[in-house]
Amino acid sequence: MTPQAEERKERYNAWFLNRESRKGSKFSPVTLSTYTNAANRALQELAEAEKKKIFEYDDVSELKRIFGLAKRTQAYKNPDCKRGFENYIEFLSDNGDGGEETADEENVPAPPVELNTVLYGPPGTGKTYNTVNYAVKIIDPIGYAAIDSHNEAIALYKKYERDGKIRFTTFHQSYGYEEFIEGIKPVTTENGMKYEVAAGAFKEFCDRAKFDPRSNYVFICDEINRGNVSKIFGELITLIEPTKRLGAAEETTCVLPYSREKFGVPKNVYLVGTMNTADRSLVQLDAALRRRFSFVEMMPDYTVLAGKKAGAVDIPRMLATINERISALIDREHTIGHAYFTSLNENSTVEELAAIFKNKVVPLLQEYFYDDYEAIEKVLSSDFVERKPNPFGGREIRDIKYPTDEAAFIGIYARKTDETNE
Repeated sequence: MTPQAEERKERYNAWFLNRESRKGSKFSPVTLSTYTNAANRALQELAEAEKKKIFEYDDVSELKRIFGLAKRTQAYKNPDCKRGFENYIEFLSDNGDGGEETADEENVPAPPVELNTVLYGPPGTGKTYNTVNYAVKIIDPIGYAAIDSHNEAIALYKKYERDGKIRFTTFHQSYGYEEFIEGIKPVTTENGMKYEVAAGAFKEFCDRAKFDPRSNYVFICDEINRGNVSKIFGELITLIEPTKRLGAAEETTCVLPYSREKFGVPKNVYLVGTMNTADRSLVQLDAALRRRFSFVEMMPDYTVLAGKKAGAVDIPRMLATINERISALIDREHTIGHAYFTSLNENSTVEELAAIFKNKVVPLLQEYFYDDYEAIEKVLSSDFVERKPNPFGGREIRDIKYPTDEAAFIGIYARKTDETNE
């Protein structure tokens, strides 16, 4: 340990041994050692603690954050571990070593983002991509304002993710309350199988945020409407409301069903979700959840592709034309996003454009139109649909074909709308 840590240890030992237990007697050196060693064993299990000893921490907020993480260790199952942390936190607070500790909301940066936000729109419009920007903006508004590129945003995002201030999860049909809040899970031991109450991703994240009230935390729920949100959120449907957060005017808590622990959602936890409006496998977003989130629409952004060409093909004009036709035939929520074409930034060839159509655009259109090739032909052109005679007579057979010449792609926006309606 550093000389400063050794000096804190000596002062803490003297402070602790002068305290009285509940029985009115002084604590013994054996109790002091037991509590301290138990806390240090938990720190050794935590990668975030970097193998530090407890006396190497001098900041109350940081130690509380580490204490929150320590609750998931094996060492924390020993009650002495909790006592070791709580006593040292009290020592730092009483002696001023941890600086001024306050949970006032004025100490938390207030980014121009709602506590609960869903980014929604058609596929390929950068919803998941933009969760990086939202997360960094929420945690570090000043740092975000100084960013010059998305790569810099990603670097900050990864840093805050390593620090435990960002967590990313994807909802799906099998995702439930047990994974999100808490559940009973089997644990293998030397004596066989036993069952323990385990915190889920969101509860664990909230517990960590509670011990760091001067920082903002961001929990990202990708594909939020793919899961059964009523089943996943449970009683937290109410607790995530801004007015029901811990410390808010209408602060609300609940007793969790398995651990019987009293739980609330901190004010410094931001929820950011994404929602694909074109995925027909999705159920409607739960009305109760919809009322508690702000929705930010993300549509195709042609400015991202401004001036982009593959050979002589005008990419933004081509995509805008495709989307106009999709909007007319289905709706605007099934348009195609600009992100599908960003690979042209590195390889702006007609061959790359043909690959994008073959692997991404055409399969999407086949899904949208349920393999109705006449409709696909209206969206693209006759260059993308092969017509064959029907050996049994009647209407000709249509199938997809994949042109590789730039004339076919130019033809998407150069032809008249009614050319394929003959």
